[in-house]
Amino acid sequence: MSPLREAETESAPRPEQRESTERRNARARKHAVFPLPLSPFERLFDAEDSPAYPIQFFCRLRFRGQLRQSVLNQALAVALARHPLLTATVRPARDGSLHWLAGTGPMPRVHCLNEEPCAGFPQAGHIDIRSRSGLHAAVVLGSKSSDLVLQFHHAACDGVGAFDFTSDLLTAYANMSAGTNRYRFKPLDVGRLPGRGALLLSGWQLFRWAVRRLPSVPALWRWFRRKPAPLIPHRPNFEETAPPLAFPEACVHHFPSPGLGDLPEQLFGPRPDPVPGSLARAKQFAGRRVPAPHAAY
Repeated sequence: MSPLREAETESAPRPEQRESTERRNARARKHAVFPLPLSPFERLFDAEDSPAYPIQFFCRLRFRGQLRQSVLNQALAVALARHPLLTATVRPARDGSLHWLAGTGPMPRVHCLNEEPCAGFPQAGHIDIRSRSGLHAAVVLGSKSSDLVLQFHHAACDGVGAFDFTSDLLTAYANMSAGTNRYRFKPLDVGRLPGRGALLLSGWQLFRWAVRRLPSVPALWRWFRRKPAPLIPHRPNFEETAPPLAFPEACVHHFPSPGLGDLPEQLFGPRPDPVPGSLARAKQFAGRRVPAPHAAY
């Protein structure tokens, strides 16, 4: 997540020139950040990941009209320059600890599928962050609509980071499509990456946070004591060297409710729990429009 200056005036240079300079500056900052030790959660996601049971998630954006693949690739390069962990790979150090290292291979590009978008996800493979970056992008180009499918390795990105990256990608695409610098990027500080796994609460703040969560303790206790029931009948064989057949569609669960409002009740029962707030924020984001032409998701 590298910082970019936001100088957007009438006399600003063309988007291609400005963003090319920003990519060079971001690349210099990125190499200053690495090597970067993995945080505890990143080590967990790296250890648990396997081809038979990928620790990865997908984000699909649906558009009216056809996306321009060449512009999308340029916008992807701009967005990746702002999010260095999505171009990094994991390597062991001499003492055996795992570190993120700046990617030295080719930058990820958009994989194009010339077919009509459908309800299912296109076939995807396993992302091995020991040998490649933690992002794969695919676009399904139909005659009247397009799907953009982003696959993230969970060690390289979480849900909030995926939203930020997607916003940057669409912002860059909008600027390049319109030939302007009208749409601004959200300020990001790459210097905060080394402390991403730290607890940013003091003792008093942590105590106040715990007190505010006391009403949720009974629901959390019921949640921890429940018997897990998989949504998808997937029985992984950790010796397999390939993801499940029809991945990720084979792992998609379609809830009967048309919206997200009933999802907490389906998962946790009718009693209140700490999840609805997060789902409400996700629902709010899902209905928000990004300044990209004809974006609807």
